[in-house]
Amino acid sequence: IESYYLGVGNLSADYTTITTSFQTRAVYELSHKLQLEAGFSYGRADRDNSLLATQANDHTRSYSVGLRWQPRRALELGCNLTQQTRDSTVPGYAYDARTYGCYIQGILR
Repeated sequence: IESYYLGVGNLSADYTTITTSFQTRAVYELSHKLQLEAGFSYGRADRDNSLLATQANDHTRSYSVGLRWQPRRALELGCNLTQQTRDSTVPGYAYDARTYGCYIQGILR
């Protein structure tokens, strides 16, 4: 349970938030040096405002997939793609986003 304050003009509102979440991730080894990763997460937040007697909730879902290549023990390259969606009862709080990125990581010995 989390409480926070939101100030709007001269009005302060006290929200109590209950968050429930779940996440999972799987890695499949395509070869000795190449791995495929996939993940899913779900979150639900229920907010209760005792001052204004209002309630709000939102649901967030995230899907991800990635590929990781390790040509040498001390070198790794990879790319990831993530799709995230949030539905909400609060106007303007819902969104749909897609992110991607690649990285290179090395270890100096």
